[in-house]
Amino acid sequence: MSDGPKLPDQHANKDGDRKIMDELVRDARVERWSRMMPATAADDPAQPVDPELLQTSIDNIRGFKRHSKKSDQAIARMAGVSTSVVNEILHGRYKGNLVANVTRIEAAITEWYNKRAAPAPGRFVWTQVALEIRGIIRFVTKQGSMGVFVGESGIGKSMCMDVVRKVHYPSAILVTINAGTSSPLNFCRAILKQVSAQAAKKARRRADAFQAITSRLTGSHRLVMIDEADGLRMDTLNEIRQIHDATGCPVVMAGRPPLLDKITRSMRDERIGGSARGRICIQQDLHGVVQNARGGKGGRMLFSQEEIKEIFSKYQVTVTAGAARYLCALANISAAAGDCESGGLRYAIAVFLLAVNTNKGAATGRGITLDMVRAANRACRGDIFVESDHQVQEFIKEQTA
Repeated sequence: MSDGPKLPDQHANKDGDRKIMDELVRDARVERWSRMMPATAADDPAQPVDPELLQTSIDNIRGFKRHSKKSDQAIARMAGVSTSVVNEILHGRYKGNLVANVTRIEAAITEWYNKRAAPAPGRFVWTQVALEIRGIIRFVTKQGSMGVFVGESGIGKSMCMDVVRKVHYPSAILVTINAGTSSPLNFCRAILKQVSAQAAKKARRRADAFQAITSRLTGSHRLVMIDEADGLRMDTLNEIRQIHDATGCPVVMAGRPPLLDKITRSMRDERIGGSARGRICIQQDLHGVVQNARGGKGGRMLFSQEEIKEIFSKYQVTVTAGAARYLCALANISAAAGDCESGGLRYAIAVFLLAVNTNKGAATGRGITLDMVRAANRACRGDIFVESDHQVQEFIKEQTA
C-alpha cells in the first residue's frame, strides 16, 4: 500500500528524518489489512469466514458508492480489481474469492476516506519533533516490533501521531488511554471498535475480546498506535505485549516520561509472564534527541524560532521578531522548566490565538507584537504570570548567550 500523499517536508535539508536510520528504514510501509479475518484467509477460501461481518463489509461498499457517487469502474480502479468484480459483488452474484476482493475494496475505501481527512499541504509543519516521531513510527513498523517515545505534555505528540496515521498509515489503529480505555477489557474493545464494531459489542469478557483481536489482526501487520500511554495500568501494558506477540502487529506507544519507568517496572512484576521491555526495538526521549539534532544544550530546544513562525504563518498575520522569540520560548519552556504545565507548543498556540483575537485591528496592520503576546500570556496565567514571564526571559537569555 502506498504511503499516501506527502506533505511538504520543510526540513529536507535539516539532517533528514533521523541520522541513525537508513533509507530502507525511513521508507517503511504497512501492508494492506483485512477487517474480516487473518490475512491468510483472504487468499484461502477454505478459511472460516464470519458471514455477518462479510455482509456488513459489502453493505459498507454499497454505502460508499452512494456517498461518493463513484462508478463501479472508479471503485475498481481504486482497489486494483476489474469492474465486473465490483459489479457482481454489489449485486450478490460474485462466484470467485469473495473475501479477498471485498477486503481489497474495503481497504481502498478506508484509504480514500483517510486521505480526505488528512491535513492539506501547508496545514501541518514538520518540525524537528514531528520528524523524529515520524521516523520512530516508520522504524517500528518496518521492524514489526514495539517502540516508545516520550515527551512533556503540549509538545505536539498527539497531533503528529494523528497526522502520520492519516497521511502515511491510514489503516493504523489509534487508541488514546483514558478512564474509559485503561483497563485490559476496555482497551481491547477500543481496538475492536476500529476493526469490527459488531465484534466489539459481542466482546463481554477479556478473553473474548483478546480472541477477537487475534483472529482479525494476526498476520495483517496493521500498526497499533497508543497515545497517553503513561496512563496505562500494568495489566493493560501486559495485554498490549500479548496482543503484539499473538498478532505480530507493530506497536508504538507515546506518553510523558513516566511511561519509561512503567515499562522498566514490567520487567520486575511477577504477575506478568513476559516484559514489554524485551520487545521494544527503539525507545526515545524526544527532548534529548531533538537537542542533539539541533546542537542545542540541555535538551531544551524542541522548536526553533523559524518553525514557530511557520506554524503561525497559516493565520496570515505578521509576527514581529520579539513576539516570535517569546512564543518560541513558551513552546520550549516545558523542557526548560521540567514542568509540563509551564509551556509547550499547545500553550504557545493558545497564547498566539488569544493575542490575535484581542488585537484584530492591530494584527492586520503592524502585526502581533511582543507586548501583545505578553498581555495574552498574562491573561492566560493570571496570578502566576510573573513566574511564567520570568521563565521565558531566562530561556531567551540562555539561547542567545
